[in-house]
Amino acid sequence: MSYCKPFDTNDINWHLYWKWQAIIQVTYVELASYFSGISYVRADSA
Repeated sequence: MSYCKPFDTNDINWHLYWKWQAIIQVTYVELASYFSGISYVRADSA
């Protein structure tokens, strides 16, 4: 028997907060690797 407690705004805000934290973290890592890749290419071509 699964218990599903009703949503309240705190739960929703908490969930959205962690969801956005994860999205921002992934985007940051992707951008960091992207820019480091560009710098590697420039270093190779220089």
